[in-house]
Amino acid sequence: MDGHEHLAAEWRRLDLLGRLALASRQGQEPSPEVLSELRTLQEEVAALRANGSALLRVTRQPLSAIEQDLIVCAVAAEVEPRLAWMFQTLQLGGSQPYPTPALLLELLALDTQLAGEMYAALAEGAPLRRGGLIDTEDGGPFQPLRPAKGITARLLGHALPDPSPPGSKSIVIG
Repeated sequence: MDGHEHLAAEWRRLDLLGRLALASRQGQEPSPEVLSELRTLQEEVAALRANGSALLRVTRQPLSAIEQDLIVCAVAAEVEPRLAWMFQTLQLGGSQPYPTPALLLELLALDTQLAGEMYAALAEGAPLRRGGLIDTEDGGPFQPLRPAKGITARLLGHALPDPSPPGSKSIVIG
């Protein structure tokens, strides 16, 4: 399976998790069929991540499952508009399309231990921020998580433009 197919599985998983979160907020219990679909998607994503994840395009070091979830969720808003709208819907009063750690606690159903791992992964000196993979103002619960500049393009396998110093103009000879 190529990187785009892997990411499609990630987007389907996030979409289903968002629908479950919205239904839960409305007091609805998930059907056995939906839970079965979620288990299947979780297993598919885990297998894809274990067998050469598309996320290897953006990092040279192995990432934990929670670190991978954070990158996928941050990038999702830029790649899949429907997921950006979903994040806005789930973050009442939110005007930006990027998820916050508070939303991800709910969306990913993180228990206390995993919540601690998530906040540790978002700390300023942690690999995701030190490696320039994710941007967040202070890692607080209501600060949006954004992919760092160029991460979405790299993850999708797009060429990055050559960086030019501010105020300069590119000259093509030939």
